[in-house]
Amino acid sequence: MYKNRVQAAAIGLLLLAALVALCLFSFLFSAAARQDDAEQTVVLETDLHRNQGLEDGRQLAQTPLEVTASHVVFEDRVLLRYEYTGEDVANHVQALRGFLSWARASFPDIGLYAMMMPLRISLETSFSSDADYLEIVRQEREKQISLEQDLLGGVGDLAVAVPVFQMLEEHEQEYLFYRTDSTWTARGAYYAGQAFLQAAEMETFAIDTFQEYAQNTTTGSLGVEFEERFGSIVPDRQYYYLYDRYNPMMEVISSPSESQNKLLVRRASAGNGMFVDSGADICIWDGLAENGKTLLLLDEGGGNVVAPWMVTSFERIVYVQLCYFNTQQFDFAQVLKQYGVTEILVTISPERVGTAAELYPLGQIAAQ
Repeated sequence: MYKNRVQAAAIGLLLLAALVALCLFSFLFSAAARQDDAEQTVVLETDLHRNQGLEDGRQLAQTPLEVTASHVVFEDRVLLRYEYTGEDVANHVQALRGFLSWARASFPDIGLYAMMMPLRISLETSFSSDADYLEIVRQEREKQISLEQDLLGGVGDLAVAVPVFQMLEEHEQEYLFYRTDSTWTARGAYYAGQAFLQAAEMETFAIDTFQEYAQNTTTGSLGVEFEERFGSIVPDRQYYYLYDRYNPMMEVISSPSESQNKLLVRRASAGNGMFVDSGADICIWDGLAENGKTLLLLDEGGGNVVAPWMVTSFERIVYVQLCYFNTQQFDFAQVLKQYGVTEILVTISPERVGTAAELYPLGQIAAQ
C-alpha cells in the first residue's frame, strides 16, 4: 500500500511539473510574440518622417488657430516668426566677423565655415491650402532667404558660406523640423551636415545607409508653451539613426550644473547617438575617422543635432554651446591648440539675431 502511494505521489509530481513547464513555455511564447509585434510596429513607424511624425494617414492641419507677428499656432504645430532690422543683422555680422577675424589671424591654417538654420515656417509651402497662411509662408520664406544671404554674405571674405535653405527646400516633404520645437530633427540636421561636408570638399554619405528608428512621441518647448491656451498640441515623434557598432564617448569639459573644475566622462545622452547633452557648454566627441581632422562646432542653435553626423568624417568633434559658454573659465586659443582643431563651423540661429547678448562669447573669445 505504501509503495503504491509513493508511486502515485511521484506520478502526480511529474504531471504537475509538466503542467508548470507547459504554462511557462506558453508564457514565453506569448511574450516573444508580443515583443515581435512591438518591434514590427516600430519598424512600420519609421516611414512616418514623411508624414511629419503624425499617425499613419493623418495630415497636417490646414488652418491656423492663431496668427501673430511672433508665431503661428495650429492644433499640431507651432511656428516662430521674427522681424529683423538692418541694425540687428549688422550687429550680428559684426560679432561674427570679430571672432572669425581673430581666428583667421591667430590660426590661419584652420578652415572657417558658417551656416544658418532657417525657421520651419519658411519651409511650409506644401503643408497647407489656406491662402492667407500660404501668403505668410511666402513672406517668411523670402525673409529667411534674405537673412541667410545677408549673414553669410557679411562674413564671406572670412569664412566659407554653407547655405542650407536650398537643400532643405528640395526635401521639404520630409520630417526636417519638429512641429512643437524650434530645432530641426535628426533628419533635417543630416542635410545641413551634408551641405557642410560639400562646402568643405569632404566625402558625403547617404542617410539610407543608416537604420532609422522611432522613439515615443514628445512635446517640445513651443508645444508646452501654447497648449495651456489652445489645448494639447499634437506631439512630435522622434526619429534617430544609429552608427553600426558605435557608442560614442563624450568628454564634458564643463556644465552649468557641475563644478567648473570637474571633468566628466560619460556616454552620449539619450543613448541614441543623435544629440549632444544640451546642458554641456563645451564637450568633446571621439569620431570614427582616422584623418587627423578635428571639427570645432560653435553653436548658436541646432548644432547639437548636426554634431553626431560628423563622427564618420572627423577624428574628434569639439562642441561649444554659445548660450552657456563662459570664456572666463577657458583659454579658447589653448582649446584649439590642445585638440588640434582643423575646421571651425559656426551655426547661426535666426532666433539670436537682434539679441546681441547671446553672442557675447564670440566677442570675449576675440578679446582674449
